[in-house]
Amino acid sequence: MAKIAFKMWLSSPVFGVGLNNFVVKMEEFGQVIATYRFLQPVHNVFLLILAETGLVGLGLAAGGWRLAFKQKLSHSFSNPKLYILCAIFFLSLFDHYLLTIQQGTLVLGLVMGLALTKVKS
Repeated sequence: MAKIAFKMWLSSPVFGVGLNNFVVKMEEFGQVIATYRFLQPVHNVFLLILAETGLVGLGLAAGGWRLAFKQKLSHSFSNPKLYILCAIFFLSLFDHYLLTIQQGTLVLGLVMGLALTKVKS
């Protein structure tokens, strides 16, 4: 699926194929060999963002992650929000549910919102 995501991105590198269009356009770029019809998004959030929204979307997502990490690292390494942010980032490398189901999107929004809140000292 990573190869399919990369081919999809190459077909439209700046803006991607459109939000929620990965599964719809997947068969145009290749097939996953299985005994059944395999229609799932790629299991890497960053490849999914790259394929669906192109460099523009990936740049915005990377900017959000950078801002969140920069803000948490500027305070201290003992901040529990930093560890939660790292866990969400790590999970994003291996599963797409943070973007493709409602509960995952709510968790991602909550974590990013908490990560971007200012800490009064």
